[in-house]
Amino acid sequence: MNISFQGYMENEATFLAEGVLTAGHPVTVSGNGTVAESKAGELFAGVAARQEGDYAAVQTHGVVTLGYDPENAPTRGMCGLAAAGGGLVKKLDGGRMALVVSLDETAKTAGIIL
Repeated sequence: MNISFQGYMENEATFLAEGVLTAGHPVTVSGNGTVAESKAGELFAGVAARQEGDYAAVQTHGVVTLGYDPENAPTRGMCGLAAAGGGLVKKLDGGRMALVVSLDETAKTAGIIL
């Protein structure tokens, strides 16, 4: 048997997209049923999975791999997170609680269960 988190509790919701979203970047609810790329310090609602025209699929639960700010790196285990800007996340006391299951300190990415 191998370690696998693939598909665990994975859920996506469809929102209107404010501007162009980048798949794999955190997004924040910016209006009624609308998401935008998260700005630094914002608590993100999920991660952009894909965008088709004016609509975006947003992963709200499940496992994602996100880049992180090395100045405020998340820690393994339960960790408060917020957007760091530029598609990254950072550790933040009082941030969105998530389970960090892996850290790649070379690539500066974290495996996170939302």
